[in-house]
Amino acid sequence: MKICTIEICTVREKSLVNNWLKENNLLQFISEVTDIKNKFLGVILDDRAVNFNGDFNKACYEITNFLLPRKPVLSFQ
Repeated sequence: MKICTIEICTVREKSLVNNWLKENNLLQFISEVTDIKNKFLGVILDDRAVNFNGDFNKACYEITNFLLPRKPVLSFQ
């Protein structure tokens, strides 16, 4: 039973992403690798995103206190 569709939106080279997904046995779960964000997606998972729910002050606080990961989750070296 399929409960969701997973698309990867990245500016990285598609072939590198597809190779990484294949090497890590994840390719079967991904419907598309693209550089265009689908505006019709219900949820976007992003390692550098701040959620905006209408509260501008809260968003500014989140942005100013945002910490990037110390090392990248994926490595395409």
